[in-house]
Amino acid sequence: MNYDDIVGHKIEIESLQRAIKNDHVSHFYLFEGEKGIGKKTTAKVFAKHILCKSKKYEGPCEVCSSCRKFESGSHPDYLEISPTNGMIRKNEIENLIKEISFSPFESAKKVILIDDAEKMNKESQNALLKTLEEPPTYINLILVSSNSKLLLNTILSRAEKIHFKSINVNDMVEYLIKRENVPLERAKLIADFSQGSIGRAFELIKSEEFIKLRDDVINLVDNCIFGREYMVFELSERFTKTKEIANDVLLILLLHLRDIYFYKFTQDDKLLINKDKLEFIKKHSILEFGKINDIIEKIYYAKESIDLNVNRELLIETLFFNIQEEY
Repeated sequence: MNYDDIVGHKIEIESLQRAIKNDHVSHFYLFEGEKGIGKKTTAKVFAKHILCKSKKYEGPCEVCSSCRKFESGSHPDYLEISPTNGMIRKNEIENLIKEISFSPFESAKKVILIDDAEKMNKESQNALLKTLEEPPTYINLILVSSNSKLLLNTILSRAEKIHFKSINVNDMVEYLIKRENVPLERAKLIADFSQGSIGRAFELIKSEEFIKLRDDVINLVDNCIFGREYMVFELSERFTKTKEIANDVLLILLLHLRDIYFYKFTQDDKLLINKDKLEFIKKHSILEFGKINDIIEKIYYAKESIDLNVNRELLIETLFFNIQEEY
């Protein structure tokens, strides 16, 4: 595992490489950004780089004893903490503080990575603060968070922040083709639907269910438009079996509406995400621009409502009937 294995984030990686090269590695980092975009992967490569004995600024050497132990998961100077049952508790942080008090065993540094750091409760964060006030010189602490607003200001103010953006679609397509041997058109589709998340892209590579779900959602839109809205009741239970599936349905709807909008405006299929659904997009583009925007607003409202744990089945059924009414 090295920097070459990371999709995108070139500016952030170069910043970390410079820190190694100039011997200016901070004692405390916060890697923040949306879920699934490669923050933790980058943090682990950086930790490996810090511990590497060769000190090549380009990245870990992969051959020294430190790199080999890191890859095997047996490095004595690397500790990783993640939530248990959705939370990082105070006793886990207290155990971490005890571990920090021991000097490195093999490398010059000891690296601690806390994943999903926002899952620390207030007591955990306050316990961690004591270590941050006077950290040992050999400690490098990396917090990884997809919602850093939940961290105490006193923690945020001490961290060197590295902000990770969603991955560029072209970077993801290139990676999927070269590294995962995904055909071009499928790579484009996965990249668009993953919304900048490489973690989500990996899920979609393996998921034939998502492709079937996309077919069923667009077919249901077609059924609603042409008077077969009773099909909503046949599919709504499957469309809402889990919160994740319901969110996928809304994303598919949103991107289908986006395709309709662009095709109606340009009559150009090069800008479409669902190029293989051009026949449906042409049929569905009879909708007025204002009504397309109305449906898009309702989809966003539905996304917010799902996060509030409303009745998903009723919500999705209502949304599809609203689509039928707009046509």
